[in-house]
Amino acid sequence: MSERREYRQGRYVYLLDDNDHTAWIKHGHIGRCKTYRIPSSVNIEGVRFTVTSVELGAYKCPRTLQHLIFPDTIDYIDEDEFSHLPNLRSVYIGKGVQYLNNWHFRCCPKLHTITIDRHNPYLRIQDGLVLTQDGTTLLRSLFRRRELIIPEGVTRVEKVAFWYDDKLESITFPTSICEIGDSSFSDIPNLKKVVIPKGTEKRMCKIVSELLLIALLVLGSCSHPCQVQTSEAVLQSFYNCSTVDWALIDTLYYRPYNCDWPDEIGAQIHPNFPPEYSARYWHRLQNAKTYLHQQTLPLRSGASEEFVNQLNRTESAMDSVFVHIVSQEYYMRIFVDCYEEIMPQEVTKCFEKRQK
Repeated sequence: MSERREYRQGRYVYLLDDNDHTAWIKHGHIGRCKTYRIPSSVNIEGVRFTVTSVELGAYKCPRTLQHLIFPDTIDYIDEDEFSHLPNLRSVYIGKGVQYLNNWHFRCCPKLHTITIDRHNPYLRIQDGLVLTQDGTTLLRSLFRRRELIIPEGVTRVEKVAFWYDDKLESITFPTSICEIGDSSFSDIPNLKKVVIPKGTEKRMCKIVSELLLIALLVLGSCSHPCQVQTSEAVLQSFYNCSTVDWALIDTLYYRPYNCDWPDEIGAQIHPNFPPEYSARYWHRLQNAKTYLHQQTLPLRSGASEEFVNQLNRTESAMDSVFVHIVSQEYYMRIFVDCYEEIMPQEVTKCFEKRQK
């Protein structure tokens, strides 16, 4: 690829390729326009350059813009460039744009219409969904919906395709699905139903995202997989001590600070360990144990006995963490170090049992 030179013309700055006579817009100007069409070409020093790309930072989030038009010459749109336009109502995509995902125009609350030129050889619209032209990849939806039925023939859902869709309640997968991209269905707070074709359960286990895995494997036809999603996230957070909200947990369930541990645990406390610290760690870890139990209750419903036992062992690992802390000769080892020795292993075992 040849190096582009920068050229300023009025309020515009272009990156020019003198070999193929193409231009990228580095800085543009919309002003207070309500409707804006990105230029398709520019004449510079007697030579016509075709505009093919809009670079990140080219336009400074014009607040008055309502209608945006991409000409046929544009083949690339940076997904962050037009992401925060508070009054944008409609977007027209010409036949040159090759890719569009849910990250494009993601914070445009008034956007209600995205039109793609019917002669675009890369993208097409079907039932309000943006697909690749061959229909094998689902890129995004044109609008938020309560029920998503992925068309038969789709083999892949693009990354972040339905990320944080707070309206989505039901997802139906086709028999053709083979891959789900990262965060395709992350953070869907109102999801209530997941439908997979009969006979594809084993194959789906290998391709569904972590968001849906427990709903499909453990609870089957659970009517509230969003609760399972929360349980999954809580369990996963205990894999890494730094992601646990200890300040919050320290105020839940188990109070006040005291030393009511069982005799067999009390016997293992090193005589030099400060009593105020032992009481504090016991309090915190018992709160965490109760919190983990309460939050993972949805996982226990309909789960195998083996999996429930593994959940119990994961909770009991909190006691093992406490014993590690208070029984060390060198008792000033910090809480996180002792926690990390035990909990990641137990949570990993729990996930392995679940997947099994």
